[in-house]
Amino acid sequence: MSKIETFACKDGWAFAIAEVGAGAHAVISTYVFQAEGPYWIPQDRAKVCGRTAQSSQVPASLYTEACMTN
Repeated sequence: MSKIETFACKDGWAFAIAEVGAGAHAVISTYVFQAEGPYWIPQDRAKVCGRTAQSSQVPASLYTEACMTN
C-alpha cells in the first residue's frame, strides 16, 4: 500500500513524498520527477539535487522538500 503525503510541481519538475508499505513496515520516501512531454520521468535525486538550491536542477521553490528530505 502507498499513500502520497505531499506533491508539488513547477517548471517541468515535481516531487512526491509518499508512505510506502503498511503498518510497522511503512517508510516515507521522496521521489523526484522531470517532465518529458506528457510523462513524468523518475530522476536520481543524487544527480539532480546538487548540494545547494543554486546548484540544483530542481527549481529553488521545490528544492527543500524534493532534495532535503529523508
